[in-house]
Amino acid sequence: MNAVKMSVLMTAAIVGLTGCTAAAGTNKNKETMVSIQSSGSSDFSNHNSKGAMASFETNQNHRAHAGHALGTQSKTIDEKTHRNTYLSMNREVADQVMQAARLGSTVVAMTDTNIYVAVDMGGMKDNTTMTDQSKQLSKNNDPTKEAGLFGSGMGAQMDWVSAKPIPMDSSNAIRHLLTRIYPDSTIYISSNPLFVNRMMYYDMQQRNNKRMDTYLNEFNTMVKYAFNSSK
Repeated sequence: MNAVKMSVLMTAAIVGLTGCTAAAGTNKNKETMVSIQSSGSSDFSNHNSKGAMASFETNQNHRAHAGHALGTQSKTIDEKTHRNTYLSMNREVADQVMQAARLGSTVVAMTDTNIYVAVDMGGMKDNTTMTDQSKQLSKNNDPTKEAGLFGSGMGAQMDWVSAKPIPMDSSNAIRHLLTRIYPDSTIYISSNPLFVNRMMYYDMQQRNNKRMDTYLNEFNTMVKYAFNSSK
């Protein structure tokens, strides 16, 4: 009887060890996807052992397709990627990002499983596609009083893609910080001036105790344009 009990215990231990090993392997292979919007291109990147930036995927729900030309709206991500049902601006995390990446004004939006980071790298004076009207709309348009950026049709005409390059050290610092805190999230980073303006607007509205679900539909549409998924 004792021999049988010992055999059962040893079998359970072996099964448990195998399960732990499999789980560890699964966690090790799971990576967080980072999309960095820089100079009009969308790069899905991970830092490999040689320090270069390599393309990768987190799971079957995120399919990155290579190649995106400036001004071309191509499907680079599964259409459900930016169908967020929750939105909150996180000032505390934004401050941590600013410190870690040594950047200027930064805004962070948290959704169901995605994190969106807006980095102010300064305006683009030579970019004629960003009119004064679009800049003012991105800063001040109030969807609770007006049609909203995309309800009015103006948002679809704006350049949400062009952006100044974010230094490699800074983008890596953002990725390392956020993947350490939120390992299961997908991270999107952009320095596009209109995206930055609008993210700052949302951040200010939350500080003024406005409900973020008021802006959720507009936000989802904006990030689809900013990160080149299907509209």
